[in-house]
Amino acid sequence: MKHIYTYIIEALHINKNTTSKTYSFFPKNKDELIQIITNKFKEQISEQKEKEDNSVITLNDIDVSDIKDFSELFYKVYNNIAYSYKKIIKVIDISEWEMSQATDLSYMFKKCEYVEEIKLSDWNVTNVRKFIGMFSLCENLKTLDLSNWKTLSAQNMKYMFNECGSLETIGDISKWYIKQVLDYNYMFNRCTKLSCNISSWKFNKKARISNMNDSAEGVKLPS
Repeated sequence: MKHIYTYIIEALHINKNTTSKTYSFFPKNKDELIQIITNKFKEQISEQKEKEDNSVITLNDIDVSDIKDFSELFYKVYNNIAYSYKKIIKVIDISEWEMSQATDLSYMFKKCEYVEEIKLSDWNVTNVRKFIGMFSLCENLKTLDLSNWKTLSAQNMKYMFNECGSLETIGDISKWYIKQVLDYNYMFNRCTKLSCNISSWKFNKKARISNMNDSAEGVKLPS
């Protein structure tokens, strides 16, 4: 059964997108979405590859509202892009994506190694169950703002920020709903620069927390 908050958020997001958002692309599944993003990356990168400034990739004209499974999305996009192009991408702006149907974000940005910022602070993640390795191995990722996320359905967060050695901030996640989460293993492993206080979290008694903050002294866990 959905949490009442989920229904409220979905209603607000539906209203927002139907009244003020115009889309150019309407993928019906993850494979179509991967192809659209790959094409947009290549097109935008080709226009910007001679520039010295950071390249911002904006993908907010894609309607992703029918898609539930986003696992390995950008990891697979990266595999479709030439190595020399990958180094140009610094910022991914997907801040306006309608994510109310999403259930799986596992390894979504895995090994996006040159990206420094991902804009997704206003995402509706109330139905997402899996956050496994979502940002894993994003070696140069510095900034995220996940303060407003409502993780009401979350069940697995293992490896979520694993080996994000440049990550400095993810916002205030102290109020995340984590009562159903059963696996946090290696969640912040080797996040050597991250400052994050989640000492107020109350873990499920069955939760696995092995190596949750190894080599991540700035991540404060419950005592």
